[in-house]
Amino acid sequence: MVSYFDSWLMILSASLLGSMIPGISFALVLRNTLKSSRATGIWTAFGLAMGMSIYALIVLLGLAIFIMHNTVLSNFIRWGGAAYLAYIGIGCILTKKKKHKTAILKNENLVISAKKALGMGFLTNLLNPKVMLFFLALFTQFIHPDMPATLEWVYGLTIVLVEFLWFSFVAILLTHPVLHHKFQRSSHWIERCSGVILLLISTNLIVGQLLS
Repeated sequence: MVSYFDSWLMILSASLLGSMIPGISFALVLRNTLKSSRATGIWTAFGLAMGMSIYALIVLLGLAIFIMHNTVLSNFIRWGGAAYLAYIGIGCILTKKKKHKTAILKNENLVISAKKALGMGFLTNLLNPKVMLFFLALFTQFIHPDMPATLEWVYGLTIVLVEFLWFSFVAILLTHPVLHHKFQRSSHWIERCSGVILLLISTNLIVGQLLS
């Protein structure tokens, strides 16, 4: 029988691998960090963790099944998520190169407030139904009726902390003086590529919703 500690290690490993896979969250942290600052990237990571914590709470309270079977609420999350990603993606694609050149010449970055960065991260994960599916898929493998409630919350908190710590590390790495200078020189194109990725993910969500 697998011990609670072994289960925790497997959850830790799975959540870390899940966070490390390039996707919506990575594109958003990359975009906000390069466009603004390290602090902005960390606030974005905190927002992502907060959004994930909502789904951790939902799954731990047993409400996930209700949401998945509630057509109106489920569709709202899916369509809302797709629309929000498209909004961010289009904004990235339409960013003017002139602003970035000016910022680089002045050695300044465009300002994204902590509140806005946190909100962007929060909504990105909150409106991503795959986050809840990730929790369901992971938790059903390790959580059983006779498990202490404290351990269930430790498992949930582990996934949330991994999300925050990993993307905070990404923000710190991106703002290392050597890497930051190289990224800033092509930040305009990186932001556009991030926008294309977000728009493609949004389109994929919309097509999936229409075909379902």
